[in-house]
Amino acid sequence: MMGSPRVHGIDFTSAPGPRKPIVCATCELRGPRLRLVGLERWSVLADFEAFLSRPGPWLAGLDFPFGLPAAFVSALAAPADWQGYVEHFAALGRQGFRTAVSDFKAGQPVGHKDLKRAADRLASAASPLNVTRPPVGLMFIEGAGRLCRSGVSVWPCRPRAAAGTQVVEVYPALAVRALVGRRPYKGGRGIRAAGQTDVRRALLGALAGNAALRHYGLRLALPAATLIDELVGDREGDGLDAVICALQAAWGYRSTGGRLGMPCAMRASEGWIVDPALPLPARR
Repeated sequence: MMGSPRVHGIDFTSAPGPRKPIVCATCELRGPRLRLVGLERWSVLADFEAFLSRPGPWLAGLDFPFGLPAAFVSALAAPADWQGYVEHFAALGRQGFRTAVSDFKAGQPVGHKDLKRAADRLASAASPLNVTRPPVGLMFIEGAGRLCRSGVSVWPCRPRAAAGTQVVEVYPALAVRALVGRRPYKGGRGIRAAGQTDVRRALLGALAGNAALRHYGLRLALPAATLIDELVGDREGDGLDAVICALQAAWGYRSTGGRLGMPCAMRASEGWIVDPALPLPARR
């Protein structure tokens, strides 16, 4: 991908609607400066599919698991390669996947039911086998299945050298922890919601300031006042999460020699989360 691509960040949900849409933040990357251009809200999954067909060059950071733990894939006798097992599980549909996960967990000892990928353990992220609160397993079915059917380059699961459109998996919670600690910033009600507004304002300031520059090597260029108000005022934090997704993707693009935040040694079929909090082992 030549030059600096347009960078998108997508806060994904497996069942979008008017009250809980998928949110896409579109940004322009110029050196250490990431400028937010605008936000889109998609209330149907067809809008996400249409996005994947947009002409490039662009890079997108997506907040859902691209892959599943290899031990789970093997236990269910699914194809070992990413394309093969994503097609296999996507064909089951949401309920079929729920049943497959439930049957698998029923046969596992306590402490081994919610298997995690290597990246999930390093990021302290939920298992992709979790289908409730948060339903990241359903996000895998709806998200990875559509990636599989698209023509985009999916890092590290299915990189395509000729593709001008590339996606990486990101996890906004890592940036929040690094920039403002483990302070709740979304989902609150009443008095709690008022306090979270202050945290969102502080987080946006950190994204635009020296904290992000130190941690990610780039900072957010604050947009128009109306967009700032929208990001701070959204108590669900979806717009802010989408912006963070773009920041993490931009870090991968700028910081790891064209590998988009991928370590040299990993199980590519499981996927990887792009963020400086995850170690990048040296090539042996």
